[in-house]
Amino acid sequence: MRYLKGSSTLKLVDDYCVVDIETSNADQVRGDIIELTSLKVRANEVVDTFSVLLKPRYPIDIHTMRIHNITNKMVQDAPTFPEIIHSFKDFIGDDILIGHNVHFDINYIYDNCVRQNVEPLKNDFIDTLRLSRRTYKGVQNYKLTTLATHFGYSATTHRGLDDCYSTHLVYQELKNRLSPEEIEALAAIKSVYYSHKESTIDVDPSNFVKTHPFYKRHIVLSGKMKQYSRRQASSLILNIGGFIDREVSSATNFLVLGDPEYQLRVFGGQSTKHLDALLRIQSGQGITILSEDEFKELVNNV
Repeated sequence: MRYLKGSSTLKLVDDYCVVDIETSNADQVRGDIIELTSLKVRANEVVDTFSVLLKPRYPIDIHTMRIHNITNKMVQDAPTFPEIIHSFKDFIGDDILIGHNVHFDINYIYDNCVRQNVEPLKNDFIDTLRLSRRTYKGVQNYKLTTLATHFGYSATTHRGLDDCYSTHLVYQELKNRLSPEEIEALAAIKSVYYSHKESTIDVDPSNFVKTHPFYKRHIVLSGKMKQYSRRQASSLILNIGGFIDREVSSATNFLVLGDPEYQLRVFGGQSTKHLDALLRIQSGQGITILSEDEFKELVNNV
């Protein structure tokens, strides 16, 4: 878990830094950042740039080399990540960071900082992939090249600075297409981690139902559901105003059980969470156990 990582936001800003990296391969264990780039934007205009090639620990693989056209020869005399990260952090300062699928870039930078015993990035960030999916329709897909071309800009070359400029232009286009009311509504939406994985759910506090049994209550999900994915069930709970917990604890108010056949097949009957909840109930804790149908009735009664 990246405990110090900043928060994802949809609040729209005029001052920010766009970031983009290129890597030696897709593996975040053996892979290294080989290009680190950023645009500094003030009042919606680019005022400065940061762009360096970096020498990786291991050679760049052939497949990756074909994507961004950065060769091993180009980086053989380049500085290493530890030699450049402080300059990069000075450049971005405390700005909100913007990128397309920016979790990938920030996670890579964060993990390299940790590996080199450097304080990791704590900047909040805006993902133009998330923003475009939420606010813009009518495109074949939400790839950066697709959006840039759709808005009339040249497709990117998969080099860091080019991708930064494309991301900046796409962000400006998305902002310009939103009304003040839509911008205000976006600013209220929060991004919440719903599992141990690097995945988030958009939560709109304006949807909270203060009279609902789940409001400000702690809910644990156990087992696979027939009618909902884990993400869908979590989103319903979070957007009512409830909390999702991974394990049953003294804070648990509800345990939602999945498909009984799945429970029997996988757990041989009752899951560990189910057994834990039953023991706590016997000890006097007020936990309500819900079947999937009971859960469905509750979340549909909003």
